[in-house]
Amino acid sequence: FTLTLTNGSGKAKANSEAPRISVYPNPTEDILHVSLNESIGGEVSVYVYDVLGKVVITKMIEKSFETRRTETLQLSGLSAGTYFVQIQTPQSSFSEVVIKK
Repeated sequence: FTLTLTNGSGKAKANSEAPRISVYPNPTEDILHVSLNESIGGEVSVYVYDVLGKVVITKMIEKSFETRRTETLQLSGLSAGTYFVQIQTPQSSFSEVVIKK
């Protein structure tokens, strides 16, 4: 699935300017992919939280505009359950619920 980010006002940006981030597969077993499209650039922070709000994974990505990039997160060390993935870019941020089997 693809998430459309908002511009901070709660209103979705027009499709032509909206950064696209894909988080997959969901549910997952051991690996989670984070795909960033060409409209996202700069330092991207990825945080994975458990249901108690504890950060269990942190990944910093330096991404240039004009290139698509996919990063892989290893979830094999985590117990099965529900996790929250928060991705912060210079343009926007969003959170996604991920289920680990």
